[in-house]
Amino acid sequence: MRERFKIINNDKDLVISHYPMENNEISNKISVIDKYYVENGKYKLKGEIVDKKTNTKQKFASANMLFMSKQVITDVAINNPWHFLFHGEEFLYSLRLYTYGYNIYAPDENVIYHNYYRKDQPKLWTDFKEKYNVENKKTSTKLRNAIKFEKSKKMFGKKRTKKSFFKEYIH
Repeated sequence: MRERFKIINNDKDLVISHYPMENNEISNKISVIDKYYVENGKYKLKGEIVDKKTNTKQKFASANMLFMSKQVITDVAINNPWHFLFHGEEFLYSLRLYTYGYNIYAPDENVIYHNYYRKDQPKLWTDFKEKYNVENKKTSTKLRNAIKFEKSKKMFGKKRTKKSFFKEYIH
């Protein structure tokens, strides 16, 4: 898949990501992540179901599916020290990818599936509800501060600025 995108886009700074469709859902649609909203102080991303297209550039990456070279992981390590962070980690990682110069594309086909809603089945926020609520509140605050104020050389790259990310993607 990466070679197909690389040849078509000639984009070596490439990450392929999207929200996978529901379990066993095969169609001519794909999820593109170009929207976000803030709810209760948390940055949440929203996928939009669109017709499959080749080379659809998008603003955000999904933690559900990331396809990238090992260089991306070397540059933009996923070593999140913030336990129980849910909603916000994708926004932060997308911002970090952007500052390191990586571009995010949706795949042109559904290659994995994700049964996200799975009613009556275990989820982090229900299995460890008390701990999750306490830790998630702390880490959400840390996340907002990192997005706004963090100047760490390791956290953010130098190829593009956080300011340009917000100007280009967040209106």
